[in-house]
Amino acid sequence: MVRVKRSTNNKPFLRKSDHSFVWVASFLSYVQKNKRWGYAKVQKILADAYSKDREHMYSTLQKYMDED
Repeated sequence: MVRVKRSTNNKPFLRKSDHSFVWVASFLSYVQKNKRWGYAKVQKILADAYSKDREHMYSTLQKYMDED
């Protein structure tokens, strides 16, 4: 029998059909568990994400989640 290794760095998948609050909650949960960013950086990212329309928010959150 083969054992499957679970990765602890699973990035959530943001679906375009989800509500924007779900995106933000997923983003914050991922950042809290996997990134060592300060409060100011997270607030700056969220301010940028909220600054324009829904498509901009999606692409901004996705871009920062993909960043290493």
